[in-house]
Amino acid sequence: MDDDSPPAEDFFAPGSPFAFVYAAMLGATVGGQVLGIGVDALLGVHNAAAPVACSLLLEGFAAARLGARVEGHPLEARRAGVISGTYTLALLGVSIPLLAWFALSGQVTAPGDAFAWTPLRAAAVLAALAAGVPVRWGLIMLFGRRPG
Repeated sequence: MDDDSPPAEDFFAPGSPFAFVYAAMLGATVGGQVLGIGVDALLGVHNAAAPVACSLLLEGFAAARLGARVEGHPLEARRAGVISGTYTLALLGVSIPLLAWFALSGQVTAPGDAFAWTPLRAAAVLAALAAGVPVRWGLIMLFGRRPG
């Protein structure tokens, strides 16, 4: 690790420069969802694939670029993994109560009653969120590479 890198114990400390990385990733999530909704509307597919893919791409890009600025060099594989995993846990943390409510109520459906939330579907959504960890990690590593 270079001397420019923040100490490992500062990684999650209040006021850590990595707070900006997570904030940028949240902005990338929202921006990616909006972009993905637009792509989905243009394609007429009407599923979550485009918003999820666009979110993951923009999250990986934001984490790689801003993380490299904080570190002073491209993120190492371990740091990229920690950032991806921590961000996913944060997303899960804010999503679990909502998913639990949908699953337990059994009354919430998508427009046209085509999709009813069940415990199995809620578990599938949580598994899909967890699958984002290695995908986002790979994107962080890809976008963090220096040309040449």
